[in-house]
Amino acid sequence: MQAYWAYSCRAHLASAVTGLPGHLISPVGEVLASTTNYVDHVTATANLDCRVVHLDDNRPKLAEIKNRDGPQVTISDPGLLGSVLLTSESDRTAQQLVDEFQIELLDHYLDRSRWCRQDRLTG
Repeated sequence: MQAYWAYSCRAHLASAVTGLPGHLISPVGEVLASTTNYVDHVTATANLDCRVVHLDDNRPKLAEIKNRDGPQVTISDPGLLGSVLLTSESDRTAQQLVDEFQIELLDHYLDRSRWCRQDRLTG
């Protein structure tokens, strides 16, 4: 459920629940760090300069960004989701990369999909 919360909020989630492992979860639901039965704390770095984007029509653009910026840009694909997390450690923010390459964010993609479906149902 915590992975879903992070995904639905498009935000990192730090959790601490008594009796359960604590986690740092990315905006696409990936566990970045976790406590264990031996260690009850976590030290991790989360890059908040990120955007969640859908893969449809964005794959070639994401490849261009990766080819140009290399290791300064991370594209994290958790699988089975259809969206990825674009993270920037370059002199350009993730949003600047989205704007420059005209990448469609996940929420815009979902809104557009709902609009197309509604238009077909009522049209």
